[in-house]
Amino acid sequence: MKETQLEWKLDPGEDQLVAARSAGVLSALDHQFAERLAALYDEADPSVRWALAVACRQEASGHVCADLDRLVREGLVSEQAGEVAVYAAAMTGVSLGEWSDRVAASALVERVEDGLASASSDEMLDEGEKLPPLVLDASHRLYLRRAYLAENELAEWVRARVSAADFAVNWDLAEAGIERLMASVESGAVAKAESKPKANTVEESAEADSAPREALRLG
Repeated sequence: MKETQLEWKLDPGEDQLVAARSAGVLSALDHQFAERLAALYDEADPSVRWALAVACRQEASGHVCADLDRLVREGLVSEQAGEVAVYAAAMTGVSLGEWSDRVAASALVERVEDGLASASSDEMLDEGEKLPPLVLDASHRLYLRRAYLAENELAEWVRARVSAADFAVNWDLAEAGIERLMASVESGAVAKAESKPKANTVEESAEADSAPREALRLG
């Protein structure tokens, strides 16, 4: 059953980051991460600052990115004092498309349609270029740059590995191994069946069946 998402009802002048931290949606790290990056890049758009905090939250939770599309549909889960609540991932009155466009327009974010981002931050430091620390792809997935590059590097490695000549399956060898395994399993089953003592009479069989029941009886 789909959980009802709670909308953010902010008082005039209230910061959504502060409200989300009080509600248990954001941690102190998420809050400070967003505030610090926004200050460094002179980012004043509240929806971008919110996206930064959500991206940090998702990575801290073990996700490689903040999938804005999925989060808008499913919400952000908070648990405080045993109470579970689901809050809207987008700011009140802001659609997924508008949110994604605002994030893409920020100096903090590089928008990629397909393939890799420009480069890693370390590769560009010597040239003095200031690369955006986040990457947004065409599917509304917001990454920290290093996570995006790491994911693409892994994908390239997997593609190269499966296309390598030595990755082809030797079906003759595989079938021979399966036959050996199945023969071993079958012979083991036969040996076990032959070694199992057989009851000589109906009474002995009933007595054998009752032993486990007696062992489990209480009192």
